Order: sequence, then C-alpha cells, then structure tokens
Amino acid sequence: GLSVPHNHRRGITGKTFVNPDIRPGGAGNQEVVITAVDAMEDLKNRKVTIALQSSITVKDAIEDLLEAAGINNHAIDNFSDTIGYWWVDQQSASEAMQELVDASLSTFFIAANGTAKCYTRNRIAGSVLSLDDSVLLKDMQLRQPWEVIKNNIDVIINPRIVNETGTLWQMQDKPMVPAGGSLEIWADYRALGQSVPAMNVIDPAATTDYTMNTLQNGTGTNLTASFSVAITKYSQSSKLVVTNGSASDGYVTSLKIRGDAITAPDPVRLNRQDAASQAVYKVKSFVLNSKWLQETLIGVDIADLLKILLPNPRKYPIVRVQNRPEFQYSMDLFDRIGLRIPSKMIDDAFVVGKIEIEWLTPTGLDVITTIHLEPVISLSENFWVFPADVGVSTYFGA
Repeated sequence: GLSVPHNHRRGITGKTFVNPDIRPGGAGNQEVVITAVDAMEDLKNRKVTIALQSSITVKDAIEDLLEAAGINNHAIDNFSDTIGYWWVDQQSASEAMQELVDASLSTFFIAANGTAKCYTRNRIAGSVLSLDDSVLLKDMQLRQPWEVIKNNIDVIINPRIVNETGTLWQMQDKPMVPAGGSLEIWADYRALGQSVPAMNVIDPAATTDYTMNTLQNGTGTNLTASFSVAITKYSQSSKLVVTNGSASDGYVTSLKIRGDAITAPDPVRLNRQDAASQAVYKVKSFVLNSKWLQETLIGVDIADLLKILLPNPRKYPIVRVQNRPEFQYSMDLFDRIGLRIPSKMIDDAFVVGKIEIEWLTPTGLDVITTIHLEPVISLSENFWVFPADVGVSTYFGA
C-alpha cells in the first residue's frame, strides 16, 4: 500500500514524488510500504535566497519563488497587488510562499497533476461536482461557529522607507588573521534594532571601512594596505572574506558595511470590530501582520473585507464518500462543488479545502474519501475562501 504521514502536504501523483522512502515488511513478508511526497514537501525543505526587488507584482514574486525552488510547472493567476520591496533571504520556500499568500489573501496549492497553482482572492469558478445525501455517508460533521468566527480584526501595514546611507553592520571584536591567511564571515544588516534589507551596499574601502594592525589595540604596524576585503552582497546580509596579504599576523581592528537600509519604522494598525457578533460569541481576535502588506489603502480594503467575511457563522462541512470513484477522484483542492443535505439545511456551493483518502483494504478496493469543505463567499459575483492558507490533502493506506 501507499503511506503518507498525515501532516504531509498535498496529494499523491506519479509525476511529483520527491524523496521517496521504501520500507520492507517483516521477515517473510513480501510487502513494502512506500512513503511519497510531492513538490509541497520540496518547498518546505528548500532554502531560497532572492535578491531585493522593488515594485514587484505578487504573481511575479510567486513565480520567482517557485523557480528559485526548482519548480517550473506552475499556473499563477494575475494579481493586481504590488509589493513595494520584496526579497527572500535563506528562508524555507514554503514559509516564503505562505507570507505572500497572507499578504494577498490568495490560495496556493499543488494540484493533482503536479502543477503549482495560486488563485486570487476574487477568482470566479464554476462548480465541477454536485454531492447530496444519496452519495454521502451519514456521519457528516460541521465545525462549530466559535472555531471560525473572528470579530475583532487587526490588520498591520508595514510601509517601508529607504534610509540615507549609513552603517548596516560593524564588527565588534578584533580577530587575528594569520599571515597569508583569510577569514570568512557573514554580516547581517541591522537598523532600528532589527534585521533589515538594504540597497546600494558599498564595497568596503580601506581605511574608511576597515583597518588592520599588528597589535589588537590598533597600534604597531598598520597593515591595512596589505589586507583585502571581498564582499558578496545579498538582500539582508553580505559574505565578507578578509585576506591578509602581508608577511605578518594582523588584527582586524575595524570593519563595517555601509548602505541604504530599508526599514518599516512606523507600522499602521487598522482595527475592525463587529459588536453584534461579539455580543453573541464574545470577542474572537484575528491579526494579519505581513511585511509584504506595505500600502495603507490596500490594508483598508483587506480590513473591510475581513470584517464582512469573518464575524458571522458559516458552515464548514466535513463529508465522506465510500466506494464511489466517480465522486471521490473527480475533484481537486479548491474546486467549487455543490452540496445539498436538506436535513442539515445545506443547499449551497462550497470549495474543497482538504482531501483525505483512506484505503480500508491493502488492495484499495474499499476506499473512503473525507472532504473538508469551506464556504464560497460571493462579493459582487466574486468569491474568496477563508482561511487563506496553503492547500493540504493527505493520503494514507492500509
């Protein structure tokens, strides 16, 4: 049988397996357990660095991120959202993707055919399937209102500014570099007491940005002219290689990096509350704080949208289908489907938020599919699905 741990991302397809694991059974057992994951797991394990970019669209950022992670098979909706300054610095590709999804209230997932997809929050889709109680097992579940209601909403906008040229990093000790030797170090840019990106980073200049001497206190022979500092620049840091070209051991008595820090010194907080919802369900808080949300007017639109969508109870059904392949295998994540269950007063459209497929027998002839559904939210004939989260489905076998 096939076995995938419950917390692995997205479904099983022959084209997207990475890092498979095969485990033989016990002595005399002519079976193996195959564990397979797809590109979502690859995104989780891949560290990515992307140079600082300005005025980039969300679509371009997502495509750059995927391609940096080695995923070229993608279909990304067009986004009108633009990010003032965007970068990735030695970060998990899946974490970087989640940050873009949060800032744009979009939906990212790996489709069953292996294509990486991202839907905008206002995507219009037609239903691909209809389900009713003649098809479903009887043990339908509904999430409770207090699990999904949010009626005290904070949206944090982080407008970024480019600062005048200043010190981004400065060495605080005075290491010794042997004659003819070198020292490699990494310098993280900082401003306002926090890690920041920077632009127009200046190549270190002798005497201005670094000095070297034979004695640690800065006296003795000045070796600065015999030293060199090579720099490799990244968005939030630089790699420095200090080389001692003299015939004497020397100390790095000063070393710094200068450039234009890009900071967010004054975040803007927007608060939206629904008193009627709070009276019934008490205060349920939600905070959206994204470093890629950098324009106040976009934040206002998002805060107003969240106030419309989150304070009121909506149905999140969890339904199951057994041995009906025409229904079990004809849907994908975030497809729109119709659901009609009169006994639960449900007759509406939903989107598929999660799919679980369980083999009850080793042959796969008896299979249960569990479908987690989310409401379709219609706003001027558009819809958006909350929570905006990376798509998940799992498959596990007997």
